[in-house]
Amino acid sequence: MIKIALIDDHPIITDGLSKVFQENPDFEVVGIYNSSLKAAEELPVKDVDVILSDVSMPEMSGYQLIQKLKKAKSDPKVIMLSMFVERSIIASCYQMGADGYVSKSESTDKIIATIHDVLDGKKVFPFSAKELEASESNNAGILSDREIEILKLVADGFSSKQVADKLFLSELTVNTHRRNMLKKTNQPNVAALVSYAKQNQWIV
Repeated sequence: MIKIALIDDHPIITDGLSKVFQENPDFEVVGIYNSSLKAAEELPVKDVDVILSDVSMPEMSGYQLIQKLKKAKSDPKVIMLSMFVERSIIASCYQMGADGYVSKSESTDKIIATIHDVLDGKKVFPFSAKELEASESNNAGILSDREIEILKLVADGFSSKQVADKLFLSELTVNTHRRNMLKKTNQPNVAALVSYAKQNQWIV
């Protein structure tokens, strides 16, 4: 029997996946976590075969989680789930040691197939290993190049409208990028995001 743990800050996701696995005799759900901190504390000492984790979570990012979970004594496979399909994000998960990456828009059959593939020793990602290994970014893959470009202007004091005018974008697009950056980095506001980016030397 395959022992599964689920991590997502949205209970509707963990509850839905849990129901799928509980109805499948091949799986046993050994942990459901809506807190990344609790998952990072408890899972490393649990007997678990596969961990499904959201990429973008409060308290601790999926990238940090991967590193902690891969150190678990049972040496679990880690599959990341996300609504984001940007290659830079996927490459970052790959480079951090994840074994697979599945879009949340995929069917549960696809998730189950991915689980079996990673347990067979395969790496399952939407891009080839060569593409993911070649992916470079000054932001560890968390933010896209366009988002970094916008963030630099925001850090320099430009408003969303001014950024939009400068980059020939709509103000709505700029604001969407700002919201996505906050979600990806788990920062509460733009000021915190700018500080976080400077600490990590994404911007100067």
